[in-house]
Amino acid sequence: MNHIPFDSSLHWPLYKKVKKPLLVIQINLQKTKLASTILLKAAKQHQPDLFLVQEPHVKDGKIAGIPKCWKSWLSKSGKAGIIALPTCSTPVVLSAKENTIAIKITKNSKAFTIISSYSSPYDNYR
Repeated sequence: MNHIPFDSSLHWPLYKKVKKPLLVIQINLQKTKLASTILLKAAKQHQPDLFLVQEPHVKDGKIAGIPKCWKSWLSKSGKAGIIALPTCSTPVVLSAKENTIAIKITKNSKAFTIISSYSSPYDNYR
């Protein structure tokens, strides 16, 4: 049996510290206050950087029921949104369309474009 010599320089060490990945949760809130409570519980349990939300509960043109330290943006119709938690640094709005919102963020020295979009299941029936 032939043995191939082991070259440790070719292996990625398992003990090497990996930077925290970008954690995004997508959820349809169905315009209810109760769903916003579920959102808060999910944030506590999973500690995401961002939520991509569809049909959020909106009050006075803003996503209702979230902490003031969270940043949020809505599409023009209010049917799609992005919520950035304090772990998400330097979010910048790129575009807000009728049912789509896009932001740019930086995580681990890399830029990401984040898009949340709403598509009604009833659009095909018109």
